[in-house]
Amino acid sequence: MAEPPFPPEIEREIFETTALKYPNFAPTMLRVAWHVHAWIEPLLYRVLVIDSEPIALALISAMSRKSPEFFHNAVHHIAVPLDSSTGVPNRLFSPLEQVISLCTGVRSFGCMDAFLNPRFIPIFTGMHDLRRLSCCLEVLFDTLIDKENSIDLTLPFFNTLTHLECFDFRPNSCVFIQKLLRLPKLTHLGIPEEYLRTAEQDGLFATLAECPRIRILLFQYDGSPRAYEAMKQPHIYDPRVVLVVSCGWDDWKAEARGALRYWAEADDFVARKRSGEGDIETTRFWIHEDAAGSTPKHVNVFTL
Repeated sequence: MAEPPFPPEIEREIFETTALKYPNFAPTMLRVAWHVHAWIEPLLYRVLVIDSEPIALALISAMSRKSPEFFHNAVHHIAVPLDSSTGVPNRLFSPLEQVISLCTGVRSFGCMDAFLNPRFIPIFTGMHDLRRLSCCLEVLFDTLIDKENSIDLTLPFFNTLTHLECFDFRPNSCVFIQKLLRLPKLTHLGIPEEYLRTAEQDGLFATLAECPRIRILLFQYDGSPRAYEAMKQPHIYDPRVVLVVSCGWDDWKAEARGALRYWAEADDFVARKRSGEGDIETTRFWIHEDAAGSTPKHVNVFTL
């Protein structure tokens, strides 16, 4: 037999790089050769978006064929954007939880309320490298966030988080948000824009000023002109504060695969604010445009 055109390590790098850059092409690459299949298959599991019954069934089937070590090593990011209109029957929720519990190497996890429940607390605790979490903490803990000490922020997974997107809002819960700002490794916190219009907002910004580790305090809003006008009222100025039209799960998936989206866009915007690039300090808001420089994307970042 002729010698292979490349050394195995170079061949593997070529296939893996191609699969990561063009994920839709990766399943086709599985049929090239057995050794290529062994390299590429784990990459198909790296970013899991469980949003349909076929995907749910495929993962449940894989659980019976693959070892816990495979799931631990292969799965890095999971999103479960299930709502009342998503076609995943409730009977699959429990086995899906079993699959997710095997994914102990997960680094980022996002979930909508329809699938989340307190049984995920030990699941998250088993994810020793969980860095990014997007969810409703009230649903996770089955309690109110403004209820005294109802959510245990000393749990291990809170201690590893660098990015937290908290979907919860209660008018009197700024004190809880202040506690989130003090999580030991947190650098990025996203919360609903309603917190900008509460009586406790001054305390929130005062706590932010005491937390130099925080790089981004991100407020999500619906983009309506009336909401934006309300947000231009005087606040304690801090260059780390941005307003964002909440991204969709496609953006979450793209960022998990290394694209410049959401948190990365906010980081880039704040860095340019700090450097005084162009007229960004005086423009007061920034809209990211597409490559042609004409059509604004749906992700908009504004300064206060």
